[in-house]
Amino acid sequence: CFFFLMIRRPPRSTHCISSAASDVYKRQRYYFARHIDIARIADMKAIVTLVESNNAMSILDLSYKNIDSKDVVTLSKALEKNATTVRLHLRDNSLGDEDASFICDALKANKALTLLNLNRNKIGDDGAKAIGSALKINTTLAQLSLHGNKIGDEGAKFIGSALKVNGALALLYLGDNKIGAEGAKAISEGLKLNKALIALYMIINKIGDEGAKAIGESLKNNLALTLLQLSDNEIGNTGAEAICEALITNTTITVSYTHLTLPTNREV
Repeated sequence: CFFFLMIRRPPRSTHCISSAASDVYKRQRYYFARHIDIARIADMKAIVTLVESNNAMSILDLSYKNIDSKDVVTLSKALEKNATTVRLHLRDNSLGDEDASFICDALKANKALTLLNLNRNKIGDDGAKAIGSALKINTTLAQLSLHGNKIGDEGAKFIGSALKVNGALALLYLGDNKIGAEGAKAISEGLKLNKALIALYMIINKIGDEGAKAIGESLKNNLALTLLQLSDNEIGNTGAEAICEALITNTTITVSYTHLTLPTNREV
């Protein structure tokens, strides 16, 4: 089903930043340059050496590199002590549960990484278990992308459990997995206690009406979430009504856009 819900709250007040705009521009140029340099390096040993040097890069993009488990182990060990790499992209590498486990070992020790992109790999429930364990310990990761993996209800339960205690993660991408109603219920239990997550993407799963009802119930308690995407989830009229009812109850959330497309939903 297609159910797209975008929820926004008014912008939070921020303190004035005294840094000059030129400093920001220079910093952005530095990050971009480091990103380009690393993209040209084909040898994993050279990449690991840069990571271990602790001052080589801020963005490490190894997407589409066909890295194997041996590479993942080596890279993970280097990341444990790295203090400068803040964005790690590993999408489309056919990484499995064991690979995810090694990466999560690094997450437990790493204090710098703020973005981890694991989109379109082969991570299943066991990998999600490792991810959930890491999220209970890690205090810096702000964005986690797991779109297009093989995480089911059991894996979602571990992630939901982590959301109850994690205070850093702001964006979570779980789209195009195998999460059903039970997984959605586990995620919703995490949302009831979570105070950090502001965006949750769960498109192209199978949470159905029961899952939508559970998430709707969590929205009555959650005061942090500002964006929720649930398209292509086999949600019908009952599930949509449950979420809309929650939005009436939750007075801290402003709805700026709600879109329900019937052809990709069940008949309502």
